[in-house]
Amino acid sequence: MYDRTLYVCTLVRSYKFSLQIHMVFINQSGRRSRPAWLFVAKGGEESFMESENAAAGVWDQIRTVATQMGWKILGALVVLVIGIVLIRVIKKLIYRGKGYQKLNPGAQNIVRNIVNVVLITLMVLTIAGILGIPLSTFITVLASAGVAVSLALQGVLGNLIAGLLINITKPFTVGDYISTGTFEGKVKEIDVFNTVLVSFPGNTKVIVPNSSLTNVAITNFTALGVRRAPIDFEVKAGADIAMVDDMLKKTAAGIDTILKDPAPDAFLSRIENGKQIFTAVVWTTSADYIAGTTAMTEIAEQTLKDRDLVPVASIVQLDNPS
Repeated sequence: MYDRTLYVCTLVRSYKFSLQIHMVFINQSGRRSRPAWLFVAKGGEESFMESENAAAGVWDQIRTVATQMGWKILGALVVLVIGIVLIRVIKKLIYRGKGYQKLNPGAQNIVRNIVNVVLITLMVLTIAGILGIPLSTFITVLASAGVAVSLALQGVLGNLIAGLLINITKPFTVGDYISTGTFEGKVKEIDVFNTVLVSFPGNTKVIVPNSSLTNVAITNFTALGVRRAPIDFEVKAGADIAMVDDMLKKTAAGIDTILKDPAPDAFLSRIENGKQIFTAVVWTTSADYIAGTTAMTEIAEQTLKDRDLVPVASIVQLDNPS
């Protein structure tokens, strides 16, 4: 009987630890009767069956969850592939649209970035919903992250918004010659965060934050397509006014880069230090401003010198060339 009791003890120890205490108690008390052995044996068998049933239930739950997650993961992968293809198709349709083609390169760059962020965000939210992630929680996390990023990058976001406003309102475009009082030059590029100017003279590159260009007055010298250029010449006192006026007008009319309409004009503007100051007013296209005013100055000065009318001939200043 002792041997069988040990056998049951070993059996129960393998299947139910709690019944091992009962066997130890039986052994120490010396009660080796058959009913006690049968009780222990029966208890061990029932405990073993309960454990087996519990393990089977856990396995069924694991299998059910794994199956459900597998279908969700498969669905998420399918949506990911379809989403990537759709994003490419949508981007091509937008980029080929007439509205997009009319935008300048800076505005196109901003539109591309916004489209990428919006489409990728929608795809991520869709995949999160398929995987069972609560969208409210997901959106809350994104909103919190957005607030933290916006606080950390206030200057960068300010430049981004300013760049978007510049491309929408278009106070200037690529190729314009502008001045803000602090910065001056020809616009080479309107980027997402900065505007690149090429200054004159010196041909230097100036990078201006977009936010600096939305809060100041901007003078755009080339926005209207044509420019008015007043050029001053000094003529000796006593010179015939009508003759000098006519000579300056004919000189301007003979230069190809000076417009015929509006017609060039010339007049005596003032007298300083015993010299007559004549002003020739010519019009050029924005692209021909430098060439036209330079040619007018050189040819008119030479003509005045040939007629011995010039004590000093000079151009006061070519204001803000492009």
